[in-house]
Amino acid sequence: MENKTIVFVKHCYPAERDTRLIKLTGATRKGGYSVKLLLWDHCEELYGCKHSRSNWEEFALRLKSSYGVKSIPFWPIWWLFVLLKLVSVEWSIAYAIDFPSVVPVLVAGRLKGKPVIYESENTFIDQVIVPESVRSVFLTIEKNLANLCDATVLVDELQIQELNLTSSSKIVVVYDSTIDMLGKYNLQIPRNKIFTLFYAGMLYKGKNLNLDKLITAIRNTEDIRVVFAGYGDLTEQVESWSKEMPNKVEFIGRVPYQEVLERSLKCDLLFVLRDPKLPVNRYICGSKLFQAMMCSKPLLVNKGTSTALKVIKDNCGILVAAHNVEEIRKAIFKLKADHELRRKLGMNGRKAYEKKYSWEIMEQRLLSLYSEILNKG
Repeated sequence: MENKTIVFVKHCYPAERDTRLIKLTGATRKGGYSVKLLLWDHCEELYGCKHSRSNWEEFALRLKSSYGVKSIPFWPIWWLFVLLKLVSVEWSIAYAIDFPSVVPVLVAGRLKGKPVIYESENTFIDQVIVPESVRSVFLTIEKNLANLCDATVLVDELQIQELNLTSSSKIVVVYDSTIDMLGKYNLQIPRNKIFTLFYAGMLYKGKNLNLDKLITAIRNTEDIRVVFAGYGDLTEQVESWSKEMPNKVEFIGRVPYQEVLERSLKCDLLFVLRDPKLPVNRYICGSKLFQAMMCSKPLLVNKGTSTALKVIKDNCGILVAAHNVEEIRKAIFKLKADHELRRKLGMNGRKAYEKKYSWEIMEQRLLSLYSEILNKG
């Protein structure tokens, strides 16, 4: 196959901290393509740099700004940076990830007559709570931009309904699944002396994680503990819990992804209690479910979310109302007391992972998409 290049455009930095981007680029290289990255480093005040790494060529805009909606005033600078780079470098497909990156990628695609893929990894306006009228405007704009692209990649099928996407462009769902690591370990259901829950990920108040409800639920229990890993503006609160209840709460900070998987395999229960009042939690499942499935672990999940729908369908966890402390406590006690139930739910999830959700399946979807788009040209 003639060497072709896929250029990924995303407002993140560095790439090594973005597990999905690493998986996307890994699958792309596995398919025989070269990889270029255009990234936005929000922490620096320099105006551009280039790195040549063993796995990809990387161009980064170093422009200090906040993330999310607070970064909007800086978008024109980001757009100009992306447009100029895309016009000046060679590529076969441009892959824009999320709303802040799609405009300049579309323009460059039209100028160079090259195909463009848009990935809605996190529906931009759904990450904050805004009036429905404002949300509707943003969703309409995102829908129209997605329909202008040659293909749209979604991370959850519910996004098709949310964005009201039409068939004017190719739509492919590539779940943010976990790479299968189970073969490197012995599949054994742990017999921990203390029933252990584990959570790893971003710890931000704006994510509406309901961690305080879970802590309240286990506060006066015996032989139950929770381990947190991650970073964000909730870390101070998590650290205070660990100091107040050192036998019940442990905070290990930011850890390598390999350790996240190892701890997931060794724990008794994984949980994600994101509140459905934040739209992104209603429409996007995220990676926690697939992490639990891959590790053959049951998942404790909040009702009313996309994750909950999949847990119901595949019978791989227990649903709770995250604002109901007593409901959380009862679910934890139920799983703690019933080793066979934990095994059954975990194995159900593992079967679903192998049949429908594995990253190997997602890789094939992605590579098939590349082939289909390039063959059209």
